[in-house]
Amino acid sequence: GDCILVLDALWHTIAGAEWTTYILGLRAVNGEVLVFLRPILRPGHESQEQWREIIGTIPKRTRKRIRAVIADSFAGVGTLADEEGWVLQRCHFHFLGKLATLCGNRKRAIRWWEQRQRVQALVRYILCDTDARRVECACRELARLADDARCPVRIRRIMRSTIRWRHHFRAWYEHPHLRLPTTTNAIENMNGRLRSLLNRHRGLCTPDALQRWIVAYVWFHPRMKCRPKNLQK
Repeated sequence: GDCILVLDALWHTIAGAEWTTYILGLRAVNGEVLVFLRPILRPGHESQEQWREIIGTIPKRTRKRIRAVIADSFAGVGTLADEEGWVLQRCHFHFLGKLATLCGNRKRAIRWWEQRQRVQALVRYILCDTDARRVECACRELARLADDARCPVRIRRIMRSTIRWRHHFRAWYEHPHLRLPTTTNAIENMNGRLRSLLNRHRGLCTPDALQRWIVAYVWFHPRMKCRPKNLQK
């Protein structure tokens, strides 16, 4: 049947060179178990071109069954989803984590502190609220705060990104039949396990050895729970 694709990347440094492991998983629309595909190691940083190549390795008959993709907001993710005709759900966890760092919840002495807290609340409304009217009101208030001359530049960018991509953040609500999760936590869980494994082994001095260890670990741990938004605690 139809399925959804969850993807994320894991970065490494080998002999001073940067490498990236691309990790993907598939989950049936009506299921709750994510099945990992074979991880692929490539030189350099995560990029749109590399992701396009990695997605192209998925067999065509499988790719035709994919209806949505869940990913963090890496450059070009919207373009890739549009090219494949997939619904895009941007990861809430990465986005809210970045915003919380900039808002300085416990640092009342920072400039524009009260407005930062309000911005954080409004963004959460837009991402998670089921009342469409309240979401539109939050978008208008967020746009007004973004026009404030005292607003820090990085927070202004996040506010405008939230308004611009709100349909990507709210795909879980706008496409309930797809039963989408709102985070890439299943992949992040696997990434955490892989980091723990790699930190315990000192013999990973070549890309080939790194690839073998990662593929072997995923081979023996091929599945993980991936629940939709309405079942998440």
